[in-house]
Amino acid sequence: SQMDPRPDEAIAELIDCLNHSDRDIRREAILIIGDVGPDAIEALPHLEEILTDVDEDMELSRLAMYAISYMTDDATELEEILLQFLRTNKINYVDDAVYTLCRLGLKSPDFIDYLIDLVKNGDIPLQRCGIIGLGRVGHPAKDAVPLLIDIYDNGDNNLRYCVINAIPSISFGPDVCNLLMEALDDHDRLIQGNAITGLSHLWPTRKIVIKRFIDMLSNSPGYPLEDEIICALGDIGPDATEAIPILVEYFFHGTDYPSHAVINALGKIGPDANDAIPLLIEALDVEPNVMDAGQLHGAVAFTFAEMGPGAKEALYKIQEVIDSDIGQEKAAFYYAREAINGDAKRALPYIIEMLENDTSGCQQSALRVISELGPDAADAVDILVEKFWDFFFTIQGSLIDALGAIGPAASPALDDLRLISRVYPTFKIDENPCIRRLAREAISKIEGTWEDEGES
Repeated sequence: SQMDPRPDEAIAELIDCLNHSDRDIRREAILIIGDVGPDAIEALPHLEEILTDVDEDMELSRLAMYAISYMTDDATELEEILLQFLRTNKINYVDDAVYTLCRLGLKSPDFIDYLIDLVKNGDIPLQRCGIIGLGRVGHPAKDAVPLLIDIYDNGDNNLRYCVINAIPSISFGPDVCNLLMEALDDHDRLIQGNAITGLSHLWPTRKIVIKRFIDMLSNSPGYPLEDEIICALGDIGPDATEAIPILVEYFFHGTDYPSHAVINALGKIGPDANDAIPLLIEALDVEPNVMDAGQLHGAVAFTFAEMGPGAKEALYKIQEVIDSDIGQEKAAFYYAREAINGDAKRALPYIIEMLENDTSGCQQSALRVISELGPDAADAVDILVEKFWDFFFTIQGSLIDALGAIGPAASPALDDLRLISRVYPTFKIDENPCIRRLAREAISKIEGTWEDEGES
């Protein structure tokens, strides 16, 4: 399964193995065909046969579904096959098939109608699956909003939680905004948290939402709700400047340790958060525990970088950190220094040097800076390609994200990205699927076909 290109003879042998009398051999053949992906398209009819024989062997049937889903990125080619699988109404099958079709981006009327029927089913696990699916489909499922609101008003608490999680992805309408504002007062903290997150993405009502969030923080809602509100204000970004005074109040908030959530929020709000600069400088003098040291210092550095030239009073402190023995987040401080001086790109030679460091924290910090620089980091492509297969998968994910952020100039990495999008480490959904997703997103960004649904 690791050979590239895939010889036709090997595919033919794998297809023969699908009919082998030994179940373990059949299972392994399905796994390898899933890894091979589009190059094994001639195996599709054989996998369909295994897929539809759900009563014969449930596990092989589910594995066949996953393998089929990696044959193509066009969901319409697989829609009828997988909808047939869905109609078994067996929750294990339904859950997997809905996830697979959503991952492939299917938004057809037939699929949406099927999901709506699931929500009306009356069986809570199937209803939950339908609600989650509608959320993943997004705006094309807008006709389901009245049904979802009714579920929230009258349904099981687990379903109400799913509705609040899904509905912001479907509609920005006033009915959805009113529902989420109502959910802020729900007795269930998880529902409140989902409502906070959802409201932070509803552009038309941001001013009302910001005021409500400030009021909630003024009443000290306690952890973790206050952190969720602070993170949401950060997600709103520069429009949330009126929240800066309350965020400054929460910087230490009853402890000697600065709030990581506040630091990140201030960075996302950007230049207008300059009133917090003295506190951010002070945060670099706090002796954090070993586990949090890199994250805290890095968050401060990226916040200074977002503030840009308005954070000049912090330059002396940033240089102190650069000159010190603190190494893991040094790339972030190089980036902050040059961003404040007006040309963040000048940090790139230092960032490339940090990629040669053996410390994972240094590598992660450098890769994040490259992602922030985007196309301005084109000179880093050669070393990113050189090190593509050297990093542990968590850092490799950051490297892939950085290549996508660079865009078309990262085209030398396309061969590696295409390979890892198919074969890392097996196609099974429970083994680091984020690597596949990140690789596919990076390919789309490099080829100029990327569409961010969150911005649509």
